[in-house]
Amino acid sequence: MRRSWLTAAAVTVAVILAVSFVALYGVTKDGGPEPGVLRLGLVRVASTDPARAATVDEQLLADQLFDGLTRWDPATGAPVAALAESWRVSDDRRHWVFALRAGAQFSDGSPVRGADVTATVARIGAEGSASSVRDLLAGVSVRVDEGEPNVVVFDLESPWEDLPSALANPAFGVMPAAQAATPVFPARPVGSGPFRFASRTEDGLVLQAVRGRGVKLRGIEVRFFEDRTAAYAAFVDGDVDWSEVPAAKVEEAAARFGRRHFRPYAAELFYAFNMRSEKWADKRLREAAVRAVDRTAITEDVYGGSVRPLAGLLPAGVDGYVADACGAACSTDVEKAKALVADYTGAQGSAPQVAIDFERDAAQQAVARALEGALEAVGFEVTLRPRPLAEYQRFAVSGEADLFRLGWVPAYPSADAYLHPLFASASANNLPGFALSTVDDLLASARATTDAAARTAVYQRAEQAVLAEWPVVPLAQYEFHGVASRRVRGLEVGVMGTFDAAAISIIDS
Repeated sequence: MRRSWLTAAAVTVAVILAVSFVALYGVTKDGGPEPGVLRLGLVRVASTDPARAATVDEQLLADQLFDGLTRWDPATGAPVAALAESWRVSDDRRHWVFALRAGAQFSDGSPVRGADVTATVARIGAEGSASSVRDLLAGVSVRVDEGEPNVVVFDLESPWEDLPSALANPAFGVMPAAQAATPVFPARPVGSGPFRFASRTEDGLVLQAVRGRGVKLRGIEVRFFEDRTAAYAAFVDGDVDWSEVPAAKVEEAAARFGRRHFRPYAAELFYAFNMRSEKWADKRLREAAVRAVDRTAITEDVYGGSVRPLAGLLPAGVDGYVADACGAACSTDVEKAKALVADYTGAQGSAPQVAIDFERDAAQQAVARALEGALEAVGFEVTLRPRPLAEYQRFAVSGEADLFRLGWVPAYPSADAYLHPLFASASANNLPGFALSTVDDLLASARATTDAAARTAVYQRAEQAVLAEWPVVPLAQYEFHGVASRRVRGLEVGVMGTFDAAAISIIDS
């Protein structure tokens, strides 16, 4: 469930770094940055274990230290070869065969074998695993092909055309089998990516390029900060070459440094109806609530230029995205909403009571108040129920929420990663309790459709079928805002917010 929670909470306490990286990298004698070294300013990660990588910063770090069988093309989001040089699938689309790249090695020089892949996947899927992608392995088993130690087979209970894209998630970074079997993840693990651990302190890491991987950098100096505000301040001061931009500084950063590294991010914000309740089972009320809300006004008033209004279920940057997928069904129409609520009230004898559930956070408080005003204006009686984040996360999955905040960050950039988890009736992540056999059939059909264009069309039909039932109030798509110094060349951010540092070069004058 970690993917589905997106909090806007931010701590604004700056951190003064007193760590010297001179032993390996750092500053030159004249105080300038070390040639060929990329300086990253990241929010402090909870772990360097790739299987647990859930935040953008954790996934970005995992991406440099570990390779998976596949990776995402930064321009298209499509899966391309990484540790696997090729793959094929059986006619029934239930058996995927991945052949490892000849000469693939770990950072210690040992070869990557099929047994390392199966051990990595087994570790992620183990009972009690804290991996951010464990749920993707439901109905999936993996084995080394008999007689082929460098060929790995994934056996699926049902067809799933997006398996290669899912395996590109940095959390599937391959590690040695012996390391995967270690109960405690090592402080300096052996990785399979283009960089290796060189040193670490409480406030940062130094990574060195792995020889023979064609990496253009000498290494990476990672500095940890307590929040994006502090990391961005370090970028402004010239102490790091790359940082994300906090929401409050987006317009300032755009004016000073340009929008080169701004792009749509795969994360979305909805408010979802608990369709298990008798009240929200009434389609009139769901439609009324959706039509009462002016999402453009909310995104502008609360977030300024840091998000974009969402008028569908699939975001920009993902194949199948339609700019106004919901169309007239989701357009703001206060008079229509009033009529629908009045019709319900007349039949029930009282106005509908609504509790808006959300985590206690300044931005979400503002969103909730905007929703409160919009719903009250059309006849709902509204109560706000904020909770601390951890408590809210437990409450939202309890089935007791009413109209509740649902932030979604997918595991991979595909229509399947939005529609199937959130709206397939059997999905554990289907928190709205949406169930429609037509949608289930469309999603199953899409997962088994081999032609990419035809598959996209089926997903778009599924999106339309879901939207016609008004199970959520679409509000916003988040944007990724990054800044890079003039030293940096070749940095391309993908829709998932990560980039491949192996493709980056540093220009020092």
